[in-house]
Amino acid sequence: MKRLTIVTQTFPPRTGGMESVMFSLAKNLANADWNVSVVADKPLVGEYAFSHTAVAMPKFVRNIAKKLYLNLQTNPDLYLCDSWKSVEAIPNNGVPIVVLAHGQEYLDTKKRGRIKHALDRAIQIVSSSKATIELFCQYNQDYRYKAICIYPTYGLYEDTQVEPNSNFTAPLKILSLSRIEKRKGLFQSAAALRELHKRGLEIEWSIAGSGPDLEELKQECNDLSFVKFLGRVDDEEKKQLYLTHDIFLMPSYQNGLSLEGFGITYIEASQCGLPSIGGTAGGASEAVLDGVTGWCVDGEDSNKILDAINAAYRDRQLLSEYGKAAKERFDKELVSHIVTTAMSKCLTSIVKPLGNIE
Repeated sequence: MKRLTIVTQTFPPRTGGMESVMFSLAKNLANADWNVSVVADKPLVGEYAFSHTAVAMPKFVRNIAKKLYLNLQTNPDLYLCDSWKSVEAIPNNGVPIVVLAHGQEYLDTKKRGRIKHALDRAIQIVSSSKATIELFCQYNQDYRYKAICIYPTYGLYEDTQVEPNSNFTAPLKILSLSRIEKRKGLFQSAAALRELHKRGLEIEWSIAGSGPDLEELKQECNDLSFVKFLGRVDDEEKKQLYLTHDIFLMPSYQNGLSLEGFGITYIEASQCGLPSIGGTAGGASEAVLDGVTGWCVDGEDSNKILDAINAAYRDRQLLSEYGKAAKERFDKELVSHIVTTAMSKCLTSIVKPLGNIE
């Protein structure tokens, strides 16, 4: 059995999108005949198909402590790092390193030296989007030759019970579910929806999630009677929201050193047959295919958002077609077992030539 050590800063019990991705990846690879060991920052309670070790040390010595621990381990066949930062904890023992690349971690060029040193050590860079490949290739165009794109939908499973909505009735039910921060395009969406409501469109807008700009967004929407703030929701509540709304709205854009590397929530919507209005920055336009599974617009331009919502409202047949296309794409390309198989094949192709498979 092939031995894989996952070295990660992002893993449960911490919560977040990356934590969920890394947990699902560890679990799925362990169930795909990899002997998986996870080395993370915090203890994890429970029994899993993978082993787990926490190196719970202060941040300034954590990588040193991880490196000491990994030096004491029997060498694995392969290391998998959640980002370039975790490569700094890997000892120089000749074991090949695969790095996951997400997006915004490559926007801070002040870390150019550290980033280049880490990526130079990697034998393969697995990118969350094609847009992210362009970001890290600004450091060295040769990285393109060891880059592969696998969309990170490891935690999204096939649901044969879901049927895309084809029975739309007024009002148009719009859902936004995200961390509430400026770059998600929700403030511009509020301006667009305010204008559409003035024009007489019947709309409902449900906003789920929390974040640093939640209170400001509530103030912005204070005069909008059609808006509901739902707060944080669990997985079951999230699924019900996708199933009971007509369209998903998150026209994200780049804000400083922050952008959407891919956009898992767009694919969660697709899983439930929901079309999306997404942004054009980062990998969002790969998660939402403009004119196929929804609309991709400039999230900083409320007029562009208005036009997309208006098009969805006026043409319910088109909305239905986009929803069906989104579900079909998910089932054919993005369901968990498909992307996990792609990752397993990628890792196996590295180990096999080295003669390390038992």
